Amino acid sequence: MKITFILARRRPLAVSILAGAAALVLGACGASAVVHPTAKDAEWASAKWPGTTVDELETGRALYTSKCVGCHRLPDPNAKTPEQWPTVVDEMAERAKLTAADRDLMLRYLSSASERLRETGGSG
Repeated sequence: MKITFILARRRPLAVSILAGAAALVLGACGASAVVHPTAKDAEWASAKWPGTTVDELETGRALYTSKCVGCHRLPDPNAKTPEQWPTVVDEMAERAKLTAADRDLMLRYLSSASERLRETGGSG
């Protein structure tokens, strides 16, 4: 009886510790991988796609995180160069059911994030 009581008291603590550890690990993994776009990213993207805004890049990020994770782990944007991302996005666009506009927004996000991460050595 006493042992059951002790285990019952410790179980919520153990679950809380495990949940906290999992959140830290998952948060650390995703922190650099899926960076939020900045004004500098929009400025860089505008050289290729005139008029690109931070909001458009954020939409591209949202598409990336929602569409791609359904089939595989999200690669870091700096896993490819800005010049390589068009081929990758084109290969995946049909499977991800991306419209032409969605594809364009995702490509803008991945290209600009890749460029920034390469410039900063991978730190968002």
